[in-house]
Amino acid sequence: MSRPDPERRWTLKRVFAFGAAAAALVTLGAVALGAAALVRLSTTRTVLLDEVGPAVLSAQVLVGDLVNQETGVRGFVLGGGNPDDLDPYRQGVAAQQADEQVIRALIAKGGHEPLAADLGALDAAVDTWRTTFAQPSIDSSP
Repeated sequence: MSRPDPERRWTLKRVFAFGAAAAALVTLGAVALGAAALVRLSTTRTVLLDEVGPAVLSAQVLVGDLVNQETGVRGFVLGGGNPDDLDPYRQGVAAQQADEQVIRALIAKGGHEPLAADLGALDAAVDTWRTTFAQPSIDSSP
């Protein structure tokens, strides 16, 4: 077995220099990946807090808006047609429109087609309820 040529062997200084350079490259790569992850996290957090969060809150409150409308109509009918009893109904309609506007703003940014379909179905059901129950009940009360 032949021994390696001592002239071609790496010196200890060269081995340490190569090791330090390799460690520096790995460190720079890790820092770059960490910075990229932080930028992506920041962007995602901004979308979540500024766009998705308000839409989720509006969707949760939307049910209460519809209940307020139903309560207003029921109070109006049971209360003998007192116009003040329709205040919850009117407030519920206004709140529903405001909440739907927030949700539609998220839908307009794209990528939320199922949400748009669900909101459309909800609007259709609410319109049916208004035309078949709410408005006829309001119109027929004394």
